[in-house]
Amino acid sequence: MTGFRALVEETLAALEARLDALDTDALELRRIEGALQITVDDETWVVSQQVPISQLWLAAGPHAWHFLLQEGAWRDRKTGDRLEEVLSKLVSACLHMAVDLG
Repeated sequence: MTGFRALVEETLAALEARLDALDTDALELRRIEGALQITVDDETWVVSQQVPISQLWLAAGPHAWHFLLQEGAWRDRKTGDRLEEVLSKLVSACLHMAVDLG
């Protein structure tokens, strides 16, 4: 496993554990090689690796974010927001409660 793929697996495992710790039936989590699928209500989001360009992508409905590893954190290439921050906002909005995955 390459260094990038190992980092991705570590990141996805950490996200999965934090989401699972919310202990809610509203979230369904599924790991697929190199990706984490999150289903909330009738919506499915995917955090997936993009190996050729060393990025993590988050697709949620009509929205997408592209994250680069910068200073030890996955940051959106346009806004600089951390992956955990973006995902926390999405989950918080769907569950109608404050969620911090950071």
